[in-house]
Amino acid sequence: MLKNDQSTELLQNLIAIPSVSPEGDAGTDQTGEERIVEHVERLLSRCGAQTQVQEARPGRPNLIASFKPRGNVLRRIVLAPHFDTVSVAGMTIPPFGGQLRDGHIYGRGACDTKGPAAAALSVLMALADEGSLPAQHTEWIFLGLAGEEDGSFGAQALCETGFSADLVVALEPTDNRVVCAHKGALWLKLKTHGRAAHGSAPQQGDNAVYKMARALPALEILAREFSEKIHPVLGGASLNVGRLTGGSRINTVPDYCEALVDIRTHSGFSGNDALAAVRRALPSEVQIEILRNACPLDTDPATPLVNALLERSEGQASAGWFSDASVFAEYGIPAVVFGPGSIRQAHTADEWISAEELGKGAGILRQFILQVNAQDKRL
Repeated sequence: MLKNDQSTELLQNLIAIPSVSPEGDAGTDQTGEERIVEHVERLLSRCGAQTQVQEARPGRPNLIASFKPRGNVLRRIVLAPHFDTVSVAGMTIPPFGGQLRDGHIYGRGACDTKGPAAAALSVLMALADEGSLPAQHTEWIFLGLAGEEDGSFGAQALCETGFSADLVVALEPTDNRVVCAHKGALWLKLKTHGRAAHGSAPQQGDNAVYKMARALPALEILAREFSEKIHPVLGGASLNVGRLTGGSRINTVPDYCEALVDIRTHSGFSGNDALAAVRRALPSEVQIEILRNACPLDTDPATPLVNALLERSEGQASAGWFSDASVFAEYGIPAVVFGPGSIRQAHTADEWISAEELGKGAGILRQFILQVNAQDKRL
């Protein structure tokens, strides 16, 4: 049975199991979360957890593992990493090697988020082995979520079943600090349509790229305006055109063009506010498709359970990115983000996590769980 100080070994095992998002250029044919879900389900089942696998999408499962309390369930607390990783294309290290070198563990997902997952798993398994789990009245749930990198569809699918909890700790690399506020995200696909023709006779066609080009200055103006929408903790909102594609070849008038737009919002400037501004600014020839409208996270740090985690962590932080926590918050479930590792290492060509920070994160989670369980007598 793994002990708390064996989080490094557990992480190396998780890295060795590819769970790459199949979206775009994955860089490998070993995609999806099925294998890692099977592995973690076996580990937690041996510790007494009741497990369930939910198919969020075909071949993209969520893992729900519950340590039911000995008595009545009076509260439910969730530790929720996501199991999917971004592409391994272009990595400068073996993506599934899990090598330990100079105090760092290397591999895809090392910090985002197999490292935080390993910290939580090692603690839950050790506490179960010691007899500190199950608790008296607190149900502890480990969620291995699918598809966070593809729009958090795993968390969305779970919440649509009526899932509820008193607190969700979304496990992400936060330098072992508690993130109570982070930005939301509005992702848009803008589309223009035209009529194809031979490149030697462009007057016979209708160029979709030119139509999109006429919309880009309006987006640049909106980007400046959004940056002036200030949140006291998170700063300004933002808009970025992340990809622009159109046409098929040099000698053909393009009949289609699309732009992908990433807008980051906050509680003072919502995704709906941003969408309304985009619709007002763009000409009618531009079609707007909403890919994602994730709400921002803004949880009260004074909430008793959140405060209990804060007291043991490296402090409080905010973030410009978004996480699965925003999905739970949208469904009225209190949520924060926490975990070892730095977001600066996420998605990098040589992704790594410090073994020391990994151990610290596991220690913080252990103290948090033990304190919460000690309070069960007063529930």
